[in-house]
Amino acid sequence: MALVVKDRVRERTRTSGTGTVVLDGALPGFQSFSVIGSNETYYCIAGATDWEVGKGTVVISGSSVSLQRDTVLSSSNSNSLVNFSAEEKQVFCTSPASQFTGPVDIQEFTTVGTSTWTKPLGARYVEVLMYGGGGGGGSGRRRSASTANNANGGGGGGAGARIDIRIPASALSATETIVIGAGGTGGPVQTVDETNGTLGGTGSSSQFGTFVAIGGAGGTGGSTSGVGVAGGARRLSIDAFRTATTLFSSAGGSGTTSVGNDGSRGGYVGGGGAGGAGFAAGSTTSQLGGVGGLGGAVFSGNASDAAGGGGTAGTAGGNGGAGADGLLDYFVGGSGGGSGGCTSTQAGSGGKGGYPSGGGGGGAAASGAFDSGAGGDGGDGFVRVVTYL
Repeated sequence: MALVVKDRVRERTRTSGTGTVVLDGALPGFQSFSVIGSNETYYCIAGATDWEVGKGTVVISGSSVSLQRDTVLSSSNSNSLVNFSAEEKQVFCTSPASQFTGPVDIQEFTTVGTSTWTKPLGARYVEVLMYGGGGGGGSGRRRSASTANNANGGGGGGAGARIDIRIPASALSATETIVIGAGGTGGPVQTVDETNGTLGGTGSSSQFGTFVAIGGAGGTGGSTSGVGVAGGARRLSIDAFRTATTLFSSAGGSGTTSVGNDGSRGGYVGGGGAGGAGFAAGSTTSQLGGVGGLGGAVFSGNASDAAGGGGTAGTAGGNGGAGADGLLDYFVGGSGGGSGGCTSTQAGSGGKGGYPSGGGGGGAAASGAFDSGAGGDGGDGFVRVVTYL
């Protein structure tokens, strides 16, 4: 069923109550609602004092035409259905102010969860920008003070995918489902000796209708590996106007047995930054964590165009800094969180990824009698829908 609005559609009715309105014929110089067919339309019912504007469905049965009142947008009854009297009223097609905002309609969705986008009246084509949630950083391993085994810090979370597409409005339904993906949860601290760190949570995907921006992968938990553990993988991103699709998101840095590795830099033109890798404690020597990945560039891949540096590296025993939030006016994703640092008595946690889509930093490893560092949470996703009317 389509949403149809036509010019010069105006009829009379004497239907009372709050239900379907039976239409009694077009006024002179106007058309009947029958020209709309059995479709949805925007309507106004106007009496002497009461009025109602909404979206309804035209019902045609033989020569009888009626209007089913589905959704009230505004009315003289506090924007609820009006209990009309049997007086003569006029019913006509209209363009509701709440549905028609000018040549461009911009709607942004920032709350994690599911909501609905309604196609504005007169839509010609739609541009959608989406970020999936960033991956959480892995937590560090906790080793026993009596063992010489390596104890890696957790890997940083990968950035969520970035999707930038243009769609003909005719290809979209009257409403489309919007999903905002949550950032992945960082791996929890380890409180028992000789326990590997925990994998960071994968960021949830964001969605507009059937189009999906995949969430970033979580960083691997710290282990005894001498070569370090992996950061969260990059996600394939799409930009309708460019072909370098792999440059729109970044992988997390890896956890090592020395100073933590920095996270990868954010993708070209606004991919989410990746989380920095957690520091690994192979001895009791105090070390710093890794720095979080930079946010995506505004116009180019040059470092000078970055939205901001990644989260700062944790000092010896300190927590990593949070990643900088992106510049959404310039389509730039958030930076990655920094990773924690470690001493013989303390392990820092990874920093949270910047909004949107930044990966969380990895947590530092611990060497007996104290807990390892937790991974940082990834930044949540984002959806912007721009409709050209």
